[in-house]
Amino acid sequence: EQHHMIKCFVGILRDEAFLMQARIDAGKILIVDPEEAVSPVLAPTLAAEGYDVSVTGDATTALEKVAQNPPDVIICELDLPLMDGIQLCRQIKANPQTVGITFVIATGKRSKVVVRNCFRDGADEVLTKPIDLEMFFLKVKKFITKPGRQAAAPSGTQPEGGVAGSLADMSFADLVQMVTASAKTMT
Repeated sequence: EQHHMIKCFVGILRDEAFLMQARIDAGKILIVDPEEAVSPVLAPTLAAEGYDVSVTGDATTALEKVAQNPPDVIICELDLPLMDGIQLCRQIKANPQTVGITFVIATGKRSKVVVRNCFRDGADEVLTKPIDLEMFFLKVKKFITKPGRQAAAPSGTQPEGGVAGSLADMSFADLVQMVTASAKTMT
């Protein structure tokens, strides 16, 4: 019986169509970075985690994208053509319709003054390059689940700090999805 269950479990994990349907929309992220627009590194990795990711190389296009489809998080390079990341951040945070978007500035500059200016002008986080990817993903998850963001939850409830309910109410596929999406192990 256990062998059959394991075989079914492996079959489900291998079923690409199942995985595509099981992927939850973890949130929308806009990356504003000329380098990422040319040779994406973060975008495919975030997309593989279930995030809806779009990329642009300049602030003007970013403002258009935000107006059309506001993201949950903007990850922006400090040095952009025409308008830098701080100026873009100021514009996003000055607009009452976009003030709640989490704005992250990424920079290779390690100056405390630069970091201070980013925070002073509205940035929610400043990441210095090279970015520690593990820490970056933890922060993105935190930003997406920040208070005020409405995430989908079963039965219209969203328990604070975890999951509540009975395993009897879950299908095996839901259980597999929950465990694999959160990179947990189980016995």
